[in-house]
Amino acid sequence: MPTAIRTVPQLNLQIIAKILDCFDPSQWEDRTTLHAAALCSHSLNKICQAILFREIHLHDIRGTHSNPLREGYISISKRSERLQRTLKKNPNLITLIHKLTVTISGYEKGLGKIKAFRELLTFIANARTPNLKALHIKGDCTMKENRSFEKHILYPVLASRITHLAFDSVRAVPISLIAHCSNLVNLRLHGAQVETLDAVPSLRPNSNVPSLTSLDITGSYAMLNTLISQPSDSTPFLRLTRLSHFTTSISCPSHDIPFVSRIFRLNQASLKSLDLSLNLFNNHISGFPGMEELSFNACTAVEAVDLRLQISLHRIGNCRSRLDEIVAALQTIPSNNSLKLFNLYLHIHSAQYAPDFLDDCEAEWVNMDAELARMIGNRKVAVNLHIKYSTDVYKPSTEVMAQQLESIMWDIDRECFVLTKETMEGSFRFVFEFVNEYYSHTSYCTTVIYR
Repeated sequence: MPTAIRTVPQLNLQIIAKILDCFDPSQWEDRTTLHAAALCSHSLNKICQAILFREIHLHDIRGTHSNPLREGYISISKRSERLQRTLKKNPNLITLIHKLTVTISGYEKGLGKIKAFRELLTFIANARTPNLKALHIKGDCTMKENRSFEKHILYPVLASRITHLAFDSVRAVPISLIAHCSNLVNLRLHGAQVETLDAVPSLRPNSNVPSLTSLDITGSYAMLNTLISQPSDSTPFLRLTRLSHFTTSISCPSHDIPFVSRIFRLNQASLKSLDLSLNLFNNHISGFPGMEELSFNACTAVEAVDLRLQISLHRIGNCRSRLDEIVAALQTIPSNNSLKLFNLYLHIHSAQYAPDFLDDCEAEWVNMDAELARMIGNRKVAVNLHIKYSTDVYKPSTEVMAQQLESIMWDIDRECFVLTKETMEGSFRFVFEFVNEYYSHTSYCTTVIYR
């Protein structure tokens, strides 16, 4: 009688691909795992190659000016040479590259002056079917040096290909560099410094101006003003009338909010997703402008809103005034809105432990509840309210403070947010988080979910 052979059950390759796709090639441990998995079989090798080469990371890890890492330093030039040799041996890998991320420090002499880097991008761009569409540059570096990056890399190689462009902590980013990417739809500027209008050279006549659908920007209002302003020849640098996603962080409301409101108006018909952060941590002076000028009147087509506020609590009156400003901003959201998701994240910090402000602001919480109920009406809208309170004291104990605050927040949830829970057809999620920063950011979190 023949012996039955047991077969080991095998996962579907599509499931394996989804699992492997959860690994981040930019992380050393994940990259090592993907390299190991690629050696298991031809099928896994193909899957892992697509993940490993989807985004190419060129890191300059030399350290800081005060503490350079002399040992083990590999320059971007060397990394570019190695990658180009690999691609020449396996040209089919070029089609897998969709994004290039470059992390550079002040040690490098400028991306445009690195010959190997220029040759690498030229080699990729000259391939038969290049799929490189995204470029992300980050680190302590300056783009402006003799405009070498524009002359040698951007204009001849990338300008007509790039659809996604990102700069993190890069100084003197030429606005003309952004404007020459004619197919650009997604722009991210985090901590970057864009040239002012008077430093911008005139663009080529009849050039195709990029029309953005997604803008993610954190920085000074001057940079935002530069992006939405018209140069002297009336040719715009960017078209910001078709945005569907807008993410921004505001640190100086009196200067930033007028430009943010202008973007709302310019994209009234197209804007679908909004992520807005306001940092008022250090704005505790009486009468300091907050978000009272913020208006959502033009946001009739927006379906998802993320509103994140950080507030310094120096006295109870500070919290009341800021909560009143939130209510005033919510009042500007039209009743005939298109909302499907509304997230409100409120972080309140006080140097001293002051739980009474939560109870003493009951009227403000009730007003917020009324506006949320009016805003969502009887439609299926998911509302997520996350309140975080942080302090940095050693008495009373963190456990005692957490218990007191949790009891207060339960009362606020039960007594103040009544209309929202009764009238809505969607879901309501209430989260309270307490962090005592004196004890290494120990966090206590309570979540209440309705529907």
